[in-house]
Amino acid sequence: MRKQPEYFEGDEDRGKFSLLEDALRDEAIEEAREKPLLQDTEYDPVKIYLKEMSSVPLLTKAGEVEIAKRIESGRRKVAEIVFALPFTVKKLIELGESIEKGDAPLAEIIQDGEETFEEDLFTERKRFFDVTAQIKKLHEKRMACLKRLEAEGSSTGGKAVRMLEDNTTKILDKIDKLRLKEGAVIAFSEEIKKAISGIEETDKKLRQNGINADIGKGIKVKKNLKGGAGALINGYNECREELAKKEEALGIKAEETKKTLKLLMEGERQILEAKKALIEANLRLVISIAKKYMGKGLSFSDLIQEGNIGLIRACDKFEYQRGYKFSTYATWWIRQAVTRAIADQSRTIRIPVHMVETINRITKATRELVQELGREPVTEEIAYKVELPVEKVRSMLKAAREPVSLETPIGDDEDSYLSDFIEDKTALSPLDAAIQNDLKAQIDKTLCTLNEKEQKILRKRFGIGDDTAPQTLEEVGKEFEVTRERIRQIEVGAIRKLRHPSRNKWLREFISRP
Repeated sequence: MRKQPEYFEGDEDRGKFSLLEDALRDEAIEEAREKPLLQDTEYDPVKIYLKEMSSVPLLTKAGEVEIAKRIESGRRKVAEIVFALPFTVKKLIELGESIEKGDAPLAEIIQDGEETFEEDLFTERKRFFDVTAQIKKLHEKRMACLKRLEAEGSSTGGKAVRMLEDNTTKILDKIDKLRLKEGAVIAFSEEIKKAISGIEETDKKLRQNGINADIGKGIKVKKNLKGGAGALINGYNECREELAKKEEALGIKAEETKKTLKLLMEGERQILEAKKALIEANLRLVISIAKKYMGKGLSFSDLIQEGNIGLIRACDKFEYQRGYKFSTYATWWIRQAVTRAIADQSRTIRIPVHMVETINRITKATRELVQELGREPVTEEIAYKVELPVEKVRSMLKAAREPVSLETPIGDDEDSYLSDFIEDKTALSPLDAAIQNDLKAQIDKTLCTLNEKEQKILRKRFGIGDDTAPQTLEEVGKEFEVTRERIRQIEVGAIRKLRHPSRNKWLREFISRP
């Protein structure tokens, strides 16, 4: 599996970079205070955001570690509650079987799966399936122990409980080795909440049916009774059976659901609060990085938002055990999120990231050549400078052109658009286009008064219809297998017919038109 990069060789380099990051963050705040980004507006969201952000104190390295430990503790609490239930372990085993069949991707389940190389992912798959097979065996033993405990009652209670606890500990250890993503654990948590909600709903319905039938909970009553009271009692029995099935599926009794849900919510709340504290303390770092990318196609507020997304991702993946500061680790994620957003969103037509890097090289080389030569360089000179084929440089320059919208406002008043000043000299006016279409229809109507052979010859000779070019007498004669003289005679006779007033009446009005 790909490991997190070691950013610095020693503590000295790490310390220098940490001081630099702190300086950048302080510089960003001071500039925000002294020189607001938008001075001419009474309500500036960016200015308000910077002001609120500056009130959050910075964290020391010890403070970052303390918060990271709280996140780790919260994750452990949630995982222990989630996977202590047979319901979730069964879901995990089913997920493993789906991955093995190819119905679900492993990369979306395990940590760093999306950044793992293909050959490493093959090893991860094998390890994942081995561990899930072990979990399946432990789960089967736990279910057998639960059945035995239910059947034998308190006679083997102490021993069975100890066996269950030992089994649960082993299962949690195995699940920890799977290195599941936090999102996957949260998905299982949501499944538990949904199941608990179903149990509570059925339990509430059972209590209501018990009140209606005047039955205390836990009292056994006969089934399939008749009459009004029988219907109430039968409804009560059905609810009790449904509740028992849901309790068995989840692995806890209805009385324990509130406690389980409370512990689950507390663990999730601990994770969210700790993440919030870590993220808010490093928002200044996002500002300092976002400022360097202003003027590259995205507004400052958009750069901040994209940088914050990178910061959140860094918070999810941070490992304090490695020894470096969170700001050091987060810098890479923030910068990557910002540059990715610029590549994806700054242009009307998106350019792939690998092409953006090449275009930046060409642009830089072009600027250098302008300074050296005192003129705009030709494509061959740029290609020689960047050591790329001329055709590739030409295609990159073409791709780098920004499209211009026809709706671009023109003038100070912005009462006209670019499209108003672009004339298509080949286009017909609406009136001329209508006249031409009408003329075409009338010619077709007139030609239809001739026989089929005469129609075809005139159409081919004068290129009428289907955008065909006019053909010579010889070409038409070959097609009809007659001499060119015979074609000329047929043509003359057909034109003579068209000159008759009964036929050309539809075309006369077009002669007088300009």
